Amino acid sequence: MSASAKNKAARTSANAASVLPAAKDQALIGSTSGPEHDPFRLAVLPMALAVVLFVILSAYFADRIGGSDELGLYNPTYMDVHYGKMTYPIYGFYDSMPVHPPIHYKAIAAFMRAGLTLYYAQATPTALWLLLCIGLVVSSRLSSSVKIGFLFGICMSYAFLFETGAELFGMRPEGELGAAWLAGLLALETGRQNEWNLPRIFLGALLLTYAASLHFYAAIAVLGAVVYGACAVVELKWPRAKRVIKIIAVGCVLYGLADLILWVIPQRADILYMLRSVGTNPGIAAIVREHMALYHYWASLSMGTPWLRLPFTIGLPVVLISTPLLLAMRGTRILSLAALPIQLFLLLFASHKHGYYFIHEIALYGAAVVAAALTALNLAVRKLPSAFARNAIGFAAIGFLLFSLWGLSQFPKGLNLAAQPRVHGQEVARAAAREILGPNARVASRLTTWYASGAADLYDPSRTLLWPSKVTPEGAASYLSRFDAIAEAGHMSNSTSNSDHKALLSWYVDGTLQLRGFFFAEADNSLSYLLLRVGSSKPLRGYGLKNGQLYSFTESAGGDHEFVAIVGASDTVARCLPQRVLFKNIMLLPAAGAGQSQSLLTAVIQANGAQPEGAIPPDCRVVDKVRLAITVADKDALVAKLRTEDRPIRFHQSGVPAPGDSLGGAKDMPKIGRVAPLGSQGTS
Repeated sequence: MSASAKNKAARTSANAASVLPAAKDQALIGSTSGPEHDPFRLAVLPMALAVVLFVILSAYFADRIGGSDELGLYNPTYMDVHYGKMTYPIYGFYDSMPVHPPIHYKAIAAFMRAGLTLYYAQATPTALWLLLCIGLVVSSRLSSSVKIGFLFGICMSYAFLFETGAELFGMRPEGELGAAWLAGLLALETGRQNEWNLPRIFLGALLLTYAASLHFYAAIAVLGAVVYGACAVVELKWPRAKRVIKIIAVGCVLYGLADLILWVIPQRADILYMLRSVGTNPGIAAIVREHMALYHYWASLSMGTPWLRLPFTIGLPVVLISTPLLLAMRGTRILSLAALPIQLFLLLFASHKHGYYFIHEIALYGAAVVAAALTALNLAVRKLPSAFARNAIGFAAIGFLLFSLWGLSQFPKGLNLAAQPRVHGQEVARAAAREILGPNARVASRLTTWYASGAADLYDPSRTLLWPSKVTPEGAASYLSRFDAIAEAGHMSNSTSNSDHKALLSWYVDGTLQLRGFFFAEADNSLSYLLLRVGSSKPLRGYGLKNGQLYSFTESAGGDHEFVAIVGASDTVARCLPQRVLFKNIMLLPAAGAGQSQSLLTAVIQANGAQPEGAIPPDCRVVDKVRLAITVADKDALVAKLRTEDRPIRFHQSGVPAPGDSLGGAKDMPKIGRVAPLGSQGTS
């Protein structure tokens, strides 16, 4: 044999040895039977198809929730689509976007430019990465038990966090981040198992770096690629590992350098300002306590099945469960180590906790528990002589897992599988406001109602009314009279720092502002708003969504419905609610000094079921009562009109409108940077 032939044979032998642990995992450790005795082998594809269906239903057939973040974080994407530059004017950044890394919002903007509407565009990045995860799992050399475990973990993390009120197919980046992060780890692991396949290794490093760039807290996730570089040295030895390490480095640097040049360096001052605003580190013990506090809160919601809730109930960090279980299985040992940096950082060092951040540890917890349980079951069942019995037990286990996921998901509450395209609630809310106010309205609004308010010209009243120490009644009335409407929703409706403890709703309660219109949302109550103005506006108009149907209300003395607004103590105001309620919303009012906090209850009721005013408890007061006529509105026609006729909103840095005051768009807005009360929206 020639020297070159001997070298080639030696390389082939070394490559085979390097993937031997993964290959062994095809037949479970300790088993003497072949894969044909694996009871879960035939169940992998049905499980994968079920998870694909879950992804499609969640992304394209479920209502968008998410609250204030879902509404406010549309602003950067909106600016990119309409003005060609990503800024965040409703948060006080008229020339930059430092609140989050911008790539997630850029991706949504790209899909919107390609013709997708907001509802579909915002879900597509996450959905695509999740489908890639599923493909990587199914095509891998992992055992069937581990494959099913990862498929379950993918599903569980998104279903579980949805139950907490998180929207992972919307505007926040964590849904895409979690999917891209897991796809990167799976690509690296499948590349390692496939004799260190260089294209897979490059893809994994690139995806892991991409995921690390989607949020500040995720930057440490790129260390997972370093773990695989170290593994290459151990398995291949240095001379042969150098090529793998170079490919990993190229994958990391290629995207990381672009992100550094295009975003980090140009906006470094604002980015540093945002990072400093998060606050000081209170210490590891306090950080872990906050971690456990979220666990206990989730356990109190009684989400999912008991076997999923157990660690949250007892306050055991799930990374301490998933990591040992994944280390015990040969095919997932390296992946579990590569997944540790971001999980440990969030557990021990992330002083700012957000429920969305837990997507990583929940996905691996679900994957590890199911993979370990099925591995143990496999070892017991595959010894059965009957193939039918083995397969029946395998499919029964898969049925139990799918039943658990179904109970955890939002789907038992009802799926809308209608053939007509879905419309995001923000579009319906804006279309309704434009019908009430007309196409050229000057609106004073904050954060969540910036788009839904129907504004053509938008002003933030915070610096004029809410932040100054003293605001006179005359000055407030004069300022508010300059607008066609003042829009207010529930998010931070009690937020003010003036000496009179007055927020926007306070001027409605004291009679300075009159009701001009209203909108009641369905899936996301954060979209429900009031349109107010100085002086009466007849007739009162409003809209409400219920069971997918849009209803229109117009003031009418002979109407059979009634709009009511009632002020009462926050802990008792719900009892003031008249019967036969069609729509309702509760918004907080500022507490005066040490007094009990109050809330404003607004509702549309059937007039013949209204309680007489004398029956309202003494600690409640009626602010407004207006008779309404109800008709069914054509939601699709209103949204189509909006998409055809609406023009880009003008965002005015000055909170005070003046004749001819128009900045024309983001490109003409001089940078003012740090004027917003950071943390006021909870977007970090």
